Amino acid sequence: MAPPNLRHLLLDNGAHDSTGGQATVSPNVSFAQVAAACGYASSLETDALSQISAWLDLPPLDGPRFARLLTRPGSPADLPRPSITPVDVKTRLMQHFAPQTGAP
Repeated sequence: MAPPNLRHLLLDNGAHDSTGGQATVSPNVSFAQVAAACGYASSLETDALSQISAWLDLPPLDGPRFARLLTRPGSPADLPRPSITPVDVKTRLMQHFAPQTGAP
């Protein structure tokens, strides 16, 4: 559908933090080139948060845009594990985007 207001942001720390910090293949992949090949109207790869801020403020293009923000690996030591199942996450997301019925 390629909506012009879609902005796809990939946060890439190059590691599988939740399973022990193993390296991903992302240093060997240009996700911006993959996005361009898939028809995104624009694509960006950066490690500068300021570029993402400017990217979010740009007016819509004739199609979606993609950005990859490189981040450092790691997570807070006290970060809890998810308390709901992947199916529950899907259900919650679908309910969030479901059309609202009734008066406010």
